[in-house]
Amino acid sequence: MNRQLAALRFDPPGPDGVAPAPGWVLLDGGGAEVGEVTSVAGGADGAALGLGFVRRGGAPSKTVPRDAEIPLPLGVEIRQSAFTTQET
Repeated sequence: MNRQLAALRFDPPGPDGVAPAPGWVLLDGGGAEVGEVTSVAGGADGAALGLGFVRRGGAPSKTVPRDAEIPLPLGVEIRQSAFTTQET
């Protein structure tokens, strides 16, 4: 299997109110697809938390709707755990 389950943290929705949803595509910095969002829940700080399958070695930096004519990307990062605060 070349994909692994990953905990994800998404940027807070912008002024347009767009939030990630299951089925959104995870893209790396070059725009290549590296995974897919499988679930999303609201986080305490306004950012959404979720789970997704990410290609091994992939480094998602944004997520977009799969069939969007004009994608509105949201930033995303892989976390060690979807349920705890991660210090950087």
